[in-house]
Amino acid sequence: MNKIEKVIYDLVKSNPALKTFIRNSYQNFLDLLPPKKIKTSYPIINREGYFFGFHDHTPFSSNEKYLLAQKAPAGFFMPKTNDNLKNGFFSGDKYSEFNECTHTNTWNWHMGCKLQWIGDSNTFIFNDLYKDKGISRTFNIETRKEEIIECQLSSISNDGKYFVGYDFFTLEKFMPGYGYRRKNTNYSLNKESMEVYIYNLLKKTKKIIFSVNDLKDLHPEKSMIGAYHFVTHGLFSPCSKKFCFLHRWITNKKDIRQRKSRLIVCNIKGQILCILPTNGMFSHFCWRNKNQIVGFCNTKKFKSAYHLFTLNSNYKCNNIEKFTNLNADGHPYINKNGRFMATDSYPNARRMKSLYLYDFDKDLTSCLGEFYMPKEFQSKSVKDHWCVDLHPRLNKSGTKVCFDNAFNGVRSIATIDLE
Repeated sequence: MNKIEKVIYDLVKSNPALKTFIRNSYQNFLDLLPPKKIKTSYPIINREGYFFGFHDHTPFSSNEKYLLAQKAPAGFFMPKTNDNLKNGFFSGDKYSEFNECTHTNTWNWHMGCKLQWIGDSNTFIFNDLYKDKGISRTFNIETRKEEIIECQLSSISNDGKYFVGYDFFTLEKFMPGYGYRRKNTNYSLNKESMEVYIYNLLKKTKKIIFSVNDLKDLHPEKSMIGAYHFVTHGLFSPCSKKFCFLHRWITNKKDIRQRKSRLIVCNIKGQILCILPTNGMFSHFCWRNKNQIVGFCNTKKFKSAYHLFTLNSNYKCNNIEKFTNLNADGHPYINKNGRFMATDSYPNARRMKSLYLYDFDKDLTSCLGEFYMPKEFQSKSVKDHWCVDLHPRLNKSGTKVCFDNAFNGVRSIATIDLE
């Protein structure tokens, strides 16, 4: 956004309804002169009718032979438990052939069904429904063997031994479009307490480590009084020994967008290691390595910006840096060795989304391209969340980036070979 747009955004960002109204009006005016659908110097391979979902996991298999994806149903609707989504993977030259494997009945447009590879294996895991209960299911692409696990996952550890999870049906009430919607979801907010658990895939055991009620009493803030609390965005660290998640609380029952957030770091035993020193807003994040977290958030020193948090040996945050060449919220993902970070932007006034690559070694940001998001893909309301974010994900070496898009008017998944 330009300087004038940034000033207006800062003035209205605390009022989500007004911010949305001004954004929509501004974009509708500029729609009279539609831009190009795509601006890039890189060759793009686009696979129309498929998507992956969120930015926090890579669809590339460990050997990089396969690319996980979900086949996108046509139309604009919010999926319920009677809506089926097909899962599989692309293989072959430049990931040209889709191999359909299985399906799920718990998914959303933003995160899909939390489709993820299990460690270095040829088995993937995803959320599903069984006997009207939320479960996760594994599928081996060689033997086609499936296994049911009687709880839902958010993030699996890199070593494939654990996953962190919580109830996505409850999450849907607090953050529509990020949880799973039953045929008749009741959106009346209540003080229902979500639980966070760790599942051990080797021992096949589930351990509840704390509830939202425990978090409310952990370094409480004034704005938490009378608020509606929930957890989301659980994510394991690269070392598989820690995970973090967002603790959020809604401060205005009449507008669930009026909420505050903080990021909490734990170990796999459930011990809370630290709460990052932020100031009421934490948006999107990823781990860089076992001791560093990148996130777009608000701090007293740097205000709203991309930050790099470094934890010391006692898991305390002893250093905070600001990214000076990334100035807007996006969805970050860092490759395995921690050198490259892919991220994106929200649609600008011309409905163009930018795709970026940041090089930590050179402190250099490159724009890989700009992509149009048609107006019909703009989410209709707070509860009708079907927009298409780029959500870029890198392979291990950082030589390929995969991202979702809709620049051709069809929900799609694309790859760019950066070499």
